[in-house]
Amino acid sequence: GDFVHSQILVESFDNIKVPLSVIHSPKVDLREDSPVVVLHGYGAYGEPVVRGFDPSLLALLEKGVVLAFAHVRGGGELGKSWYHGGRRHQKMNAVEDYLSCARALINPSSFNVDPSNLVAKAFSAGGAIVGAAINREPELFGSAIMVNAFLDVQTSMYQKDLALTEHEYDEWGDPTSDFIAADVINTICPMSNLKKSSSHYPRMLIVGTMNDMNVPFWHATAFHAKLEKVVSSCKKNEKQQQHLLYVVEQGGHQLAFGTRLEVAALVNSFILQLKK
Repeated sequence: GDFVHSQILVESFDNIKVPLSVIHSPKVDLREDSPVVVLHGYGAYGEPVVRGFDPSLLALLEKGVVLAFAHVRGGGELGKSWYHGGRRHQKMNAVEDYLSCARALINPSSFNVDPSNLVAKAFSAGGAIVGAAINREPELFGSAIMVNAFLDVQTSMYQKDLALTEHEYDEWGDPTSDFIAADVINTICPMSNLKKSSSHYPRMLIVGTMNDMNVPFWHATAFHAKLEKVVSSCKKNEKQQQHLLYVVEQGGHQLAFGTRLEVAALVNSFILQLKK
């Protein structure tokens, strides 16, 4: 069926206007129905956050879930300067842009989304941006989904023997020779910055793939282990959120067809559990 699509410009921390796209069923009233909203983020390599038709997203729309896409700097939506505005030393701009879009969604004067219904979602390199955003303001999100996500940026960028580390220097800079790049990586790295004092981390689904040559599966397993340790050690967090780890054996980074269906079913089930 037909769906409602809108796009607004969200003001980021430095007054740059960031496009935020929102898609939902015409049966859904964002302000009155308190729907589940999934906010996608990527912000890397000059690639757009939306790269093609995904039937698993269509299934969510038909169930009344709202899809939001933060077109943050580092992506390619607004040309080369937009990409360079979220690359290397400017990488933190992408994190701030994503946070600005999340705040716009929960703002009572705009979309009025209940934070408990806001789901942060990232794939691959988007994991660094979205993971950093969650670390900075975990209370903005009720849940998060990380699929083959780049979560331990710091460890990876210092290991030249990993398949794509030297390739990543073009995106992040070489921390062994560029001290500003090293500081940015240290500031953003989701794994390094899990807050030991935070009383709230959103409920998470973390997916890794054993034969992923781009983002090794240990990003998912190590991040999940540290997250569990962090939240269990926090006395304030009396109501423990459930953090799920799912590792598939085959499929590679992009998830081959059969594995893609398996992961999509898991992700959609995780999202639809939130619907009241």
